[in-house]
Amino acid sequence: MTHKEHVLFPVAKQLPEKPGVYLFKNEASEVIYVGKANVLRARVSQYFQYERLNKKTRHLMADACGIEFFITNTAQEALILENELIKSHHPQYNIALKDGKSYPYIVISDDEFPRMGLYRGKKRKGQTYFGPYPHAKAAREIVEILQKMFLIRDCSNSAFRHRTRPCMQYQIKKCSAPCVNKITAEEYAQQIKHVRSFLSGKSKALMQELSEKMQQASHALEFEKAAQYRDALGCIRLLLEKQSIEGEGSWDLWLLGKDFQQYVLLFMKIREGRVVHVKHEDFDQDQTDIEEIATWIYHFYKVTQADGAASIWVSPEIGFEVIDAIIKQWPDSYDKAKDERLIESWLSMGRRQIDNMLPFKALAKQDWGYAIGVLRDLLGIQEQLPVRIECFDVSHFGGEGATASCVVMDESGLRKDLYRSFHIKKADKGDDYGATREVLERRVQRIQKESVIWLIDGGKGQIGVAQDVAQSHGCIKGIMGIAKG
Repeated sequence: MTHKEHVLFPVAKQLPEKPGVYLFKNEASEVIYVGKANVLRARVSQYFQYERLNKKTRHLMADACGIEFFITNTAQEALILENELIKSHHPQYNIALKDGKSYPYIVISDDEFPRMGLYRGKKRKGQTYFGPYPHAKAAREIVEILQKMFLIRDCSNSAFRHRTRPCMQYQIKKCSAPCVNKITAEEYAQQIKHVRSFLSGKSKALMQELSEKMQQASHALEFEKAAQYRDALGCIRLLLEKQSIEGEGSWDLWLLGKDFQQYVLLFMKIREGRVVHVKHEDFDQDQTDIEEIATWIYHFYKVTQADGAASIWVSPEIGFEVIDAIIKQWPDSYDKAKDERLIESWLSMGRRQIDNMLPFKALAKQDWGYAIGVLRDLLGIQEQLPVRIECFDVSHFGGEGATASCVVMDESGLRKDLYRSFHIKKADKGDDYGATREVLERRVQRIQKESVIWLIDGGKGQIGVAQDVAQSHGCIKGIMGIAKG
């Protein structure tokens, strides 16, 4: 099999050129592989270069029957989401991340004098986790800077209990030595509060607080303390802001998108501030209404086991009655999302996802007959003759060597056998309008028993030329133009 013979090859060529995560599915619609990409279209297209694939990837492509994708803001966010989706789906062709321990967290213990450090593995109660961080080196640098800023201990509890004098970390000003009472519990708790605020994404509030304390220390002539606050502010500015794919809270978000043919329902499952699962569901507009989609959502919860308390948000057009029904049925597990501002970054991500998913799914279905039928109705074409769309573009090099191209589509899809190119023979050099007229006059003579729609690469001037040509030819049923701006 060549790459162009695979059923997913034309689908892959329509993926957006953006960072994100892609999912291959088998014939039973089960996720069999999850991957991340800096550019989705380029990365997924590599799977169809069979001469370069290893044995495992060839088996994967033999089983792959469908593709889904999820767009992220950055490639780093794609790394995080890839990890969560692998843990959620357990795809058979993913190996490295199945244990869920690939990315480290920054953890703060629940001791009287909490310790801070990196952690990989299953979360334990009583600890506070921040992350995951896709790059372990960056996470280590964050821990080191925070220790220097706020003098938080990183020693084991055993070492902490048995110390009788400060260790080297205290000497190099990376710990406040709570083990030998060099700092009070209240003062240490304040430092831990600063660390939690920063790791929770509240860097602006923290910077404001540190700035005020620096001014107070300076006015009190405590210049060494003021310098510490100044250095802490400088370190914060060096650290990257929190990933937008992370936040706070646990949410179930349902977003609805639609075009002339279909609905796409997007489900985003967020737990402890991270997107852990995404799902698309398609509905045919001719066979489904909004009430049936609301019923589908309710049934989803009937067959899905709750995994802790979460707030639910649905697109307003679906209706909030479905949320009320879910809360009434499972009052201990779900409530209604009350403040959209808390989830605006996720809603923005979801809407961007739907905007890219709708045309992708329409192209994947390749139901050109339906699309042309809708266009026929919009333009009021009454004749039952076949409808054909012809697209024209005139180009030249500084006015020299003018040519034109014609691309054709009908109910069967793109008609490459009808593509044509034209050498401009009569129009003056650089005369775009004259070249457009010449091409259309030559083309219209070839039209026989079809209803034709012309799509012109140009503005009002080119459209006016096309209207002049079409006046004496009833076969031209519509004219549209594409102009920049």
